[in-house]
Amino acid sequence: MSRPENRRVVLELDANHPNFLAGLELWVQLGLLSDRQILNLSQQYLASVLPEIAVARSTDFIRPVEPTLPIPAPSPTPRPLNMLEQIARSFQQELSVVWLLALGVFLVIISSAVLAASQWQNVSPIGQYLVLLGYTLSFWGVSFWTGRQVRLRLTASTLQTLALLLVPVNFWAIDRFLLQSIQPMSFVTALIAAIVLSGMAIAVFRQRFSSPALITSALVSYLGLSYLQCGWSFATVPLIATYLGTIAAFITVRPTTAFVRLVFPIVAIVLLFFRAIFIAEIDIAQLGLAFGIVGWLVVRVAQQHSLALLWAMSGGLIGLGWLVSVGTIVWQALIVSGLGLLFGWKLLQRYWRRFDVIVLFIVGLQSIWLIWRLVPDSLQSQVVNMTTTLTQTQTVPFALFGIVFFPYLIGILAIANWLERNQKFELARFAESVALLFGIGLTAISSFAPATRTLNLLASTATLGRFTQQKHNPIQLVYGTHLVGLMTLVAAIGWRFPNLEQSTWAVIFLGIAIAEWSFSLFRDRIWTQSAWYFGFGVATLSYILFLEPSYKFAIVWILVPALLTGIAVRDQSRRTDASWTSAIGLFMVQALAIQHRETGVLSLSLATLLMLVNTRCLGRIEPAYLTFGFGFSTIGWWIWHWFPGFTVESWLLVGAIVLTLLWQLYRWGHAHRSNFIALFAQAADGWAIGLSAIVLLSFRG
Repeated sequence: MSRPENRRVVLELDANHPNFLAGLELWVQLGLLSDRQILNLSQQYLASVLPEIAVARSTDFIRPVEPTLPIPAPSPTPRPLNMLEQIARSFQQELSVVWLLALGVFLVIISSAVLAASQWQNVSPIGQYLVLLGYTLSFWGVSFWTGRQVRLRLTASTLQTLALLLVPVNFWAIDRFLLQSIQPMSFVTALIAAIVLSGMAIAVFRQRFSSPALITSALVSYLGLSYLQCGWSFATVPLIATYLGTIAAFITVRPTTAFVRLVFPIVAIVLLFFRAIFIAEIDIAQLGLAFGIVGWLVVRVAQQHSLALLWAMSGGLIGLGWLVSVGTIVWQALIVSGLGLLFGWKLLQRYWRRFDVIVLFIVGLQSIWLIWRLVPDSLQSQVVNMTTTLTQTQTVPFALFGIVFFPYLIGILAIANWLERNQKFELARFAESVALLFGIGLTAISSFAPATRTLNLLASTATLGRFTQQKHNPIQLVYGTHLVGLMTLVAAIGWRFPNLEQSTWAVIFLGIAIAEWSFSLFRDRIWTQSAWYFGFGVATLSYILFLEPSYKFAIVWILVPALLTGIAVRDQSRRTDASWTSAIGLFMVQALAIQHRETGVLSLSLATLLMLVNTRCLGRIEPAYLTFGFGFSTIGWWIWHWFPGFTVESWLLVGAIVLTLLWQLYRWGHAHRSNFIALFAQAADGWAIGLSAIVLLSFRG
C-alpha cells in the first residue's frame, strides 16, 4: 500500500464528532499519519485565533519582580497574531522550557554525583540504587503534574520519555546492587522496585497508545527487554539474555509503529549489547547472529519509513554481524549471509540499482565458501581426493572450481531473467554481463585439466542453449552457443584421446567442417547461417594442420571445395559465395598435393572438373579461364613427372597441339548458342592468344 506522502487521499469528516480525535490518534498509531501531517491538519482545520490577553502568566517559574519604571507614553495597539505566528511562539516558549528543564536535570545529576562521590562508600547498595529509582520516579511524577497543564504538554512528554528510558537502566542497577546481595532486604527492595517501574511503564504506555494491541506489544517488548537485565551474575545468562532480547524485539516490535515510538526498544536493545560486550565482556564473535537479527529488524522498519539512513544502518548491522563471526563461528556467519541476501533482494526491489546486483553476487558467492567451511575437515579431504582422482586434477585441484561454482552462474542468469520479466531491461543486461564475465572466469579456471574443461564447456553449452531459447533476437547468443559447442566437442575428443597426432586432428576438423556445412542446408535460418560461417573457420584450422609435410593423404582436404561446389549447385542463395570460395579452396589444396606426383595429378584433375561446375553456377568468364588453367596444369604435371626426358622441342610441339585444339574449340563454341559453351569458347580464345605469344617467344629464343 502506498504511504500518505506518495498518494493523495481527500476525506470529508465532521470535526465535531466525539471520536474524531481518537480516530486521528489511531491513524497515527498505524503509521498512516506523520507528526508533520497532524500539525498541518491542526493548523488548517482545528485552530482559531485566540483572544488577546492583557497579561501572560507563566506557571512554570517564580514570578519575577516588576520594576518600578515611569509609565511610558501610550503606544499603538499591536495587531493580533495570526494562527501560524501563535503556534510558532508557543512552540518556542515550550522549547525554551524543555531546554531549561534539561539544564536543570543535568545540574541536579552533577551536583548529586559530586555529593555522592565523597560519601558513596558509606552508602549501602540499597541506598545507592534508591538514588536512581528516586530520579526515575521524580521525572515521572513531575511529568504527571505537567501533563495536566495545557501549556506544558511538551515538557510532560519529555519527562515521560526520560523516565521510560531509565527503566532498563534501573533493572541493570537492580541486578548490580540488589540481586547480587545475600540480604533479604535487597530482594524485597528489588521486587518492590520492579513492580513500581512496571506500573509506571504501564501507566505511561496506556497514556501514549490508544490501541490495546499496541499497548500490549510495547509493554512486552520494552519491559521484557528491561527484565532481561537481571540475573547476569551467572556465566551463561548474559549471552542468553542478549539473544532472547534480540529475538523478542524482532517478534514484538511492529514496523508500522511511528518511528519516534521505536526509540524505547532500540535503547533497550543497545543497552543489552553495550552491557554484554563492554561489561560482561562476552566474545563479540558470539553476537554475530544477534547483530544480523537486529539489522533485519531495522530492514522491516525501513520498509515502512522512507529513510535512507535506516537502510544504511541495517546494512551496517548485517555486515558487522558477518564480520565479527566469519573468522570463528561460521554457522552464524552463514545465517547472517542469508539475511544479507534477503537485504540485498529488498534493496534491489526498492531501488533497482546495479550496486544491488553486485551486492547479491558477492554475498551469494561467499556463502558457498562458508558452506564449504562448515563441512568437517575429514569429509573435505575425502571429497577432494575422490573428485581429483575422478577428474585427474591431483596437480591442479583448483580447476574443480570451474565445476563447483557453475550452479551459481545459473542463479545469476535466473535473476537476469526475473529482471527482464519485470521490464528492468538495462539492469537485466547488466546481470547478464556479470554472468558472462563470471562464466568466462570459471572456464579459464577449469581449462587447466581436460576433464574439468570438458565438463565446464558442456554445462556452458547447455546453459547457453537454454538461455538462447528464451530470447526474441538471439543472433549473438546463437553464435556464442555454437562456438562453445564446438569447443566442447574438441575438448571431449582431447580428453578421451589425449595422444592424437596433428594429422588426426586435421581429419577431425575436416569432418567437423563437412558436418557444419551439411547442417547449413537445413531450414533454420539463424542456426544454419552460424553453421555456414563456422564451417569456414574449422576448415581453415584443418588446412593449417594438413600443412605438415610428412602427411601423404592431405589431398583429402579437397573435400572442402568439393562440398562447397555441391552447396553452390543446391543452394541458390549461397551459390555465388560457395562457388568462389570453392575456387579459392582448389588453389589452396594444390599446396597440400604437390608434395607427391600422384596426389598432384589427382588434385589438378579434380580441380578441373570442379571448376567446370563452378563456371556453370557462376556464369562468368573468369571461372572458365581458371578451368582451362587447371586443365593445362594437369597435362603439364602428368608429362613432367611421367616423362622426365621430355625435351624443349617436344614441349613446343605439345603447345602447338594445344593451340590447335583451342582454336577448334573456339570455332565450335561460336557455332552453338549455349551460354555455357560460349563462355568456354571465349576463354579458349584468350588462352590461345596467350599460349601463341609464349610459343612464338620460345621459337625466337
